[in-house]
Amino acid sequence: MISLHLQILIDIAGSLAVIYITFQAVRTGRIIEQRNKDIVFYRYLYYQAITLFIFASGRALGHIIKRILLLTDNQDIWTFLSPLSGGLNTLTFIAFSLIALMYSNVQDVNRQIDELVTERRRYKRLFDYKTKIFDSMYFPAVVISEDYKILDVNRRFVEICKDKNKADLIGKNCFEVTHSSSAPCLSEDHPCPIKKVINEGTTEVVIHRHKCPEGERVFELHISPVLFGEREVKAVIEICRDITGILKEQAEKERLRKQLFQTQKMASLQTLIAGIAHEFNNLLVGIMGNAELILNMPVDVRIRERVEKINSSSQRAAELIKKMLYYQSVVHSEKGPFNLTEFLMDFQKFVLSMKPESVDVRFALDIEDLIIYGDPRSLNDALINIVENAFQAMRGGGCLDITVKKTIKDNKPYVMLEFKDTGEGIEPENLDRVFDPFFTTRDVGSGTGLGLYVAKGVVESHDGRIVVESTQGEGARFAVYLPYKD
Repeated sequence: MISLHLQILIDIAGSLAVIYITFQAVRTGRIIEQRNKDIVFYRYLYYQAITLFIFASGRALGHIIKRILLLTDNQDIWTFLSPLSGGLNTLTFIAFSLIALMYSNVQDVNRQIDELVTERRRYKRLFDYKTKIFDSMYFPAVVISEDYKILDVNRRFVEICKDKNKADLIGKNCFEVTHSSSAPCLSEDHPCPIKKVINEGTTEVVIHRHKCPEGERVFELHISPVLFGEREVKAVIEICRDITGILKEQAEKERLRKQLFQTQKMASLQTLIAGIAHEFNNLLVGIMGNAELILNMPVDVRIRERVEKINSSSQRAAELIKKMLYYQSVVHSEKGPFNLTEFLMDFQKFVLSMKPESVDVRFALDIEDLIIYGDPRSLNDALINIVENAFQAMRGGGCLDITVKKTIKDNKPYVMLEFKDTGEGIEPENLDRVFDPFFTTRDVGSGTGLGLYVAKGVVESHDGRIVVESTQGEGARFAVYLPYKD
């Protein structure tokens, strides 16, 4: 049998538990009622919870007091207090009834509950519909708050972030996801338009570079405000159009257009130069022949001096015509295999013998014996023209670095001969014209402008290519690529 003291302890513990549980019911009812002030049903439950707490607390406290008084032989006090406990219970029953009468329109409460359920279902259908529309968009889209937090993304946006899912993206800063940055894009060359869209409520279209798993991509961003209430903007929707491929296609088309224009221009110039050279050559033959005849005749000294000047000028003109026709001859010259390493050793000796005292020349030949197919004589002339051009750019002294090494370009093996000087550099507007015939920035009489033109023709006749890079004031770099077979 359970002892009397244990029964009393269980009775008291149960009474305290009743007080605690009903208090928690009041507390919970209060929270629910505050969150849903417009719903009558929750207010009704809250008031009934208060009444239940008063009733249960009164009963439990009375029970505890009764046990304590009986154990201490104070039955007289309990006899006095017992009617008070009963009266409190009666009052709580009356309160229950009054609250029930006040909220007797149960039908109205049920109607409110039904409206709530209907409204919830409607909002769920709208949300599902919005999600379907959002995910069906062809372009990636993201909703961003005014503090740069990602609020929502569509399916296409998740696809471009291959290593993440939707849950990983929502709540993160947009600049973390799209730029792998710890701060918003606020630089002048890469500004973030989100603040402007939110402040002005206008739509912006900008070009941005995003970092994706496959590398940096270029996006055209259409950013529009998201309205809350009466034109209050708290977020933007950003639609991203990947234009990386389009830009590459445009750049390739522009490159091919320039290449075609250059090819057509050079072909026209070559035809014109060849025609003019042959015609002038015929004229010079007559001039020089008659000058020789006059020099063989007994003539006045002053006349002889003038004829000798005519003859000297004609010979210089003949040399120029010879250079003009040289391009045509090297393109159609006989080619064969030769040892490039031996060729470069001889070329190195020749360059060192012709360099000015104020210029240092450094060679770095990183190739073994290599056989190449071509014309060593014309190739030597082409490379010497590049070296002479570098020496002319370093009139006040400098250094010319000549590097030779194997490389891969467009998935094909090439030998690269790099000529890098520390001269005055080439002006940006002249960079595309350096290989044009008769183009020169030197003083009148200092050059014909045929050197680099001939060099380009020689290299291309060997199925190679020549490129130039330069920053004004920092020198120039010429790179000659000659194909070879392993």
